[in-house]
Amino acid sequence: PAWPPPRAVDLVERDRTIGAVNQARMATLLGVIEKLPPQLLSSRPRLHLSVATANIVLQRPVATEAALERAADAIARADLPEAKRADLTLEANVLRGVAQMNADRVEGLAHLVAQVISRPKALRPLLPQAAATVAAFAGIYRFDYEAAYRALEWAGPYDEGAAAGYHSC
Repeated sequence: PAWPPPRAVDLVERDRTIGAVNQARMATLLGVIEKLPPQLLSSRPRLHLSVATANIVLQRPVATEAALERAADAIARADLPEAKRADLTLEANVLRGVAQMNADRVEGLAHLVAQVISRPKALRPLLPQAAATVAAFAGIYRFDYEAAYRALEWAGPYDEGAAAGYHSC
């Protein structure tokens, strides 16, 4: 028997998104999410962030931007504690930074990742590692190789935790 739609969304959000991304199964993840009822996704920021991550890895900038916009809307509408809302916003900012980096746009990168760099221990290891990659890219773009090196050195302790997952974003 099929799961009721709300339960199916819960299962995909909780169990499938991280596993699919960590196993580099981006197209599978996007295909599964596309089969979910759209009306049940509007208040699920985690799913939209997972779609953005998958699209970043697949080098689909328009789809990435659309997913990040849907995530921002979902974060604003969802009934969440402020700390959770702040963490999801922070994650969205890092993903936006990675997307901008992939598009060779450096304006505002430091602002997007600054909060992650200021409180890395409170976050999943993936976020500080991705933020450092973005900061290093901005340093290289400015020909500030020392800043790029410092950013990557700073991220060293988070690389092992991030390596458990496929993505660097």
